[in-house]
Amino acid sequence: MDAQLHGILLGAFAADSLALGAHWEYDQKRIAETLGEVREPLAPTLNAYHPGKGAGDLSHYGDQAVWLLRFVRERGRFDAAGFAARWREQMRTYAGYMDHASKDTLRNMEQGIEPSGAETTDFAGPARLVALLPAHPLRGAGPDQIEAFLADAVDQTRITHNTPLLAEVAAFLGRSLHALCNGAGMGEAFAAAAGEDYTHLPAQKWLTAAESRLDHGAEQTLLAMGQACGVPGAMLGTLFLAEKYETDPVEGLVRNVMAGGDSCARGFMLGALFGARNSGEWIPASWRKILSVTGEIEKI
Repeated sequence: MDAQLHGILLGAFAADSLALGAHWEYDQKRIAETLGEVREPLAPTLNAYHPGKGAGDLSHYGDQAVWLLRFVRERGRFDAAGFAARWREQMRTYAGYMDHASKDTLRNMEQGIEPSGAETTDFAGPARLVALLPAHPLRGAGPDQIEAFLADAVDQTRITHNTPLLAEVAAFLGRSLHALCNGAGMGEAFAAAAGEDYTHLPAQKWLTAAESRLDHGAEQTLLAMGQACGVPGAMLGTLFLAEKYETDPVEGLVRNVMAGGDSCARGFMLGALFGARNSGEWIPASWRKILSVTGEIEKI
């Protein structure tokens, strides 16, 4: 497998797994006092959101990204109607956590409501686009290939997170990954993505806000930006951590966990960005060993 794609996928899923042990704990002091500094994947013990999950497992975000990854690998491409049907089938018997976006989407599907995607601002929906990359090589991609990738990124988002803002967040993230895969630095990639036209996403404003605090501590910055699932907070935190820890990805993912809140959604995208920038050599062997999907990723 291409080393960069390997780094993107492994980085995303490893980051989600690392954050699972402290996911949705908003009290930074409680995380630090109970778990210490989280540098290895842990079972989720601080709350009851992820029953039955253990160290190396994925959050419900990661699980749904695995479904998308498998779908794309099986078909060699993305098909929105086909994946929506697959998602519905999987979710009907899913034993993991059902967030509001999933509940609303499944209810809409069962009632025949179209479009089925929930009205939400949750960052996790756009972040799932990472799983499309086996069908969309970005290094050296031409304009038509990039547009096809962005179209799929938006369509996969809308299946479960159907708002104009999140569609444009998906396009921004896709453009950022493309720039990184073709040699751009983190700030350069974000600037290029922010320079495109958006109707609902104040991309340049949010990027400026994230970059204005790069000399501040991570935990306090994410506390100020917002620890919750939705944008702008989750996106601002991801942009901030990606630039601040561009050359130290492990530390960036640790700080993401210690910042609390929806660290799995931020982490999933953050790990992918680090992978696109640095391939996968930085990912600790201990994370790879315990991660439940390492073997599956290695076969891509």
